[in-house]
Amino acid sequence: MGRIIGKFTIALAVMLTACGGAPATTDGRDVSVRPDQFALLPCDPKITIPCTLVVAGGKRILFGAPAGVANSLSPDDLRQLDAVAIFSLTALDLQGLDEVRNLSWHAGRSEPLPVIGPAGIEDVVAALNKAFEQADALHVVEHGIPVGGYDAAILTARTAAQDARVFDTGDLTVARSQSGYRIDYRSNDRTQVVWLKVCDAPAKVPLTEASDARVISVACEGEGTDHAWPIRVPVFVEQ
Repeated sequence: MGRIIGKFTIALAVMLTACGGAPATTDGRDVSVRPDQFALLPCDPKITIPCTLVVAGGKRILFGAPAGVANSLSPDDLRQLDAVAIFSLTALDLQGLDEVRNLSWHAGRSEPLPVIGPAGIEDVVAALNKAFEQADALHVVEHGIPVGGYDAAILTARTAAQDARVFDTGDLTVARSQSGYRIDYRSNDRTQVVWLKVCDAPAKVPLTEASDARVISVACEGEGTDHAWPIRVPVFVEQ
């Protein structure tokens, strides 16, 4: 699955062994993730704020949309993106949302793209859709309608009450809280949980359910979690 460059070999092997995965390339963009695997892939190396592409059960959810994030995603990832989850409405957290909207549509995304976020995300989504109305039409005139169709360009907003689910496919669920996002993936009769924490937020993990679930947390450096932002290498969650 790609070569591992010299001095990173030992550190990468230790990290991925602890998380139940196999070695992969250091940038994450050449990593193959099987449909039954649960993985956190890094965003562009230049991005230093919370951002990761979560792949689980064949689904793809982008957490964080900073500027340049679309460079982290392959055409296949863009085309198959199932949702984008925003950590906050600050500019740094969502400057790349327009890139993701447009490039995933151009890549052939077949449905409107859900955007999960705090209260106010509806206004952001509506403004972006309005801003790109003419650009969408011009793109169709110059290049034809993308494979997914004209309506697939649209973003849709999802918000929920505290600690409520905002994405649910049965095996994969996402809950949003003031502290961040909890992701539950159930495979082979086991539930694996990843908690993506907002820096300096309260330490409570939302929706604690299955007592045998293994929880892996990601937060800012020094907060005592399993991994720290920014994620620099792929993390495969134990099956």
